Amino acid sequence: MLIILSCLLSANENSKDLQWIDKEIEAIKPPRKGVSYRSISLLKDPFIFLEKNALKKKKKKVDKGKESAKQVIPEVIPSMTNTKAIKVQKRYSNSLKLMAIINNSALINDHWYRVGDKVGGYKIVKITLSEVVLRNSIRSLTLTTKTKKLKK
Repeated sequence: MLIILSCLLSANENSKDLQWIDKEIEAIKPPRKGVSYRSISLLKDPFIFLEKNALKKKKKKVDKGKESAKQVIPEVIPSMTNTKAIKVQKRYSNSLKLMAIINNSALINDHWYRVGDKVGGYKIVKITLSEVVLRNSIRSLTLTTKTKKLKK
């Protein structure tokens, strides 16, 4: 008889605990409003990239012929609502700069790329821990994160 009475009392206490849990679940069910995509897109990039072992570059005169050698590649960027597409002209200079490599992604000229992506007329063929191999129909380029040691 005592066993049955103790089971009934413990079942009553467990149901009170379950009711409390049900109330907490109901409190978090309503959808919460977050930050809009528009306000996120207006934020500045929080990351700062510093160049290690950078030499002070001398100012060079730019030939008009070299300036026209930049490629203009159109890129279509969908708007936030995905209802329209905005055409943007994106300029690539002749120099490609590898800034970082994380997993299978490479940061080249401030944009992230993976194997198979195209950048500046080249296709990314291989990404290793310290270098990225680019290839087009004419030549192959190897971008590396290693810097040459300067003699003092």
